[in-house]
Amino acid sequence: MASYNDGPSSARFRPVELNGNFTFEELQRYPEISRELSTAIPFAHSGSCVAWGISFEVGRPVVLRGSPVEIKIEPTTGTWFVFLHTSDIEPLTNNPDGFISPMRGEGRLGEHAANYVLIYEDGTEERVAIKRRHQIGSCHFRWGEQCTDAVPAVKPRPLSFAFSNQPKALEHIARFKFPQEWEERQWGIRQTQVLLEEGGHGITTSGPSRTPIQKRLFCH
Repeated sequence: MASYNDGPSSARFRPVELNGNFTFEELQRYPEISRELSTAIPFAHSGSCVAWGISFEVGRPVVLRGSPVEIKIEPTTGTWFVFLHTSDIEPLTNNPDGFISPMRGEGRLGEHAANYVLIYEDGTEERVAIKRRHQIGSCHFRWGEQCTDAVPAVKPRPLSFAFSNQPKALEHIARFKFPQEWEERQWGIRQTQVLLEEGGHGITTSGPSRTPIQKRLFCH
């Protein structure tokens, strides 16, 4: 697990700790999750974290799979409730004609994933529909399939040359080390890379290339 802090925390937010129904270790061994989610779990936020200036206390995760889960919290008030969450990958299936229709992408754009219900002291409820690639994104997404109403938990930022000594947003980012055959890099990493060349006077973007670049600044 990793403790991410992407900057100072805002005094306008305070963390609400959730005592979930799994530990991260139990979740990683859970047979009903995908291989992609199991691989990503060691890189999940844990402990005291700051994401986009908002403080979170991440202990036991809440896992929702098929049946409702009710979590009791300390009585609190607030104008906004911000959730640090993700969804597992749901495989796409073909119709009887062999097509995927409608094609919502790997992230299943607009599909109803869950309802979050806040229950107040007087018994009233506030129900919010959570849709894929709107309010929640999957643990692993293809390039260009971001959410419309949510942001990744780790802000875009430059990466240093010492990849192994810094937090990583993607569970496979440690594989992208130079020198390496370009075919081993998944499409998208090169297309969102900023390249600074020796002797150059500007910043250029590049597609796949076999020419070694002397300096590199990775943003994702």
